Amino acid sequence: MSRLQRHKMPDEPNKHWVQVGSLWLKMEENKLEANLKEKQEQLSRKIDSLRNKVRDEAIKLEELQDPDTIAKHFNLKSLSKDELQSFYPSRNAF
Repeated sequence: MSRLQRHKMPDEPNKHWVQVGSLWLKMEENKLEANLKEKQEQLSRKIDSLRNKVRDEAIKLEELQDPDTIAKHFNLKSLSKDELQSFYPSRNAF
């Protein structure tokens, strides 16, 4: 996103070149920014689901190796950025 602001073309200030696979496209800044944000949100959701899956699989594996470890796990999940900011409203700048 910061590259959008740094690399503006002087002749067309609202257009940017973007590489999609092996194809180069010239897109408007607002469309490009919306597409990048949407893609980033999709990737973040996918990463979170994979982290949860890995954590659950690791717990299952540990329980199979030693059935007495069941009481050790609390199925805790990390806080999202929004949840973390709700605890510290004065730090909404990060």
